[in-house]
Amino acid sequence: MTYEEFIAYLKKRAHEDLGYDIEMIEFYSEGYTSSDPKMLEWIRDSNLRYVGEESDALLTDFLVLKEKADADITNIQRIAVKQIYEGIEHGGEETGFEQIKTVKKRLENGNINLSAIHDRVSDEYEKIRDSLILRPLNFDKHERELTGCVYRRNGDVALVLYQLLGDSEYTLTSSKIGMSELKRWGMQDKTDAVLQSALENTAKFFPACVYDKRIQKEADLLAGDFSRNDIMILGHQILMTTFKTTNGALSLFYPGVVEKLMKIMGVAFTAVFMNINDVMIFDYDAPLAHEYAKTAGASSPLGEMLSDKCYRCDENGIHVME
Repeated sequence: MTYEEFIAYLKKRAHEDLGYDIEMIEFYSEGYTSSDPKMLEWIRDSNLRYVGEESDALLTDFLVLKEKADADITNIQRIAVKQIYEGIEHGGEETGFEQIKTVKKRLENGNINLSAIHDRVSDEYEKIRDSLILRPLNFDKHERELTGCVYRRNGDVALVLYQLLGDSEYTLTSSKIGMSELKRWGMQDKTDAVLQSALENTAKFFPACVYDKRIQKEADLLAGDFSRNDIMILGHQILMTTFKTTNGALSLFYPGVVEKLMKIMGVAFTAVFMNINDVMIFDYDAPLAHEYAKTAGASSPLGEMLSDKCYRCDENGIHVME
């Protein structure tokens, strides 16, 4: 089966087997660009997420499946089809289609809160406040897409404002909040308050936990529930994340976390962001910390590298170590 035949096959199966309307199935080829600001943002985000590079033109092919959630909201799912095609020689075109079905299942199980989306387009900040969260991104790798967004920066780490749209065992669905939206809510001069409220929401939705180097089973996470007063630190290299693990690196910035870690360890400490999901905690002068920082993200999935620097954590907060 040629690549062109494979694309046609996926479109046909998506329509006949998964119920996507023909007009809601689109194909964008490598090199595609647009002058529309929203489409250009989509192109840049797709390149960063799937290729790991910035460009105003697509760096790979995408099949896009759209489905009406209600009269005003459309779910959009993009699929990097070249990657799938390269793998069908091992399992055939049906294997490729199974990946499309998996995407559909995740979308259906994402529990997207449609009322939250409607609240977002209102003029009332109070309606959306409780659904705002922060997510961590490497600033340098995402600087262009962060233009016009709302975030708090610490070294390489940008704590970016999002709205939580859905959370399930399959996926976490969210969408960035722009400064233009804060202006519509009359909150443009209160960004610190908005970001702090979102950080507190995140800590509530995705509680922090610590574990000894590697997750073995759920019991290890429960034993490291950061709301407990009897956490036992096993050794001097511990990992910190959240029970969801996704975007768990943000947990280091939760209110009171640094202070509690200092109390547990009895000393200021060094943090290394292994990726956007995990933070490694070391005794402050541990030489291993610098070695870990040098290689941080090297083995991380595409787009999950957060920082290659060490961060000193003490009574003054979290600061990059030069």
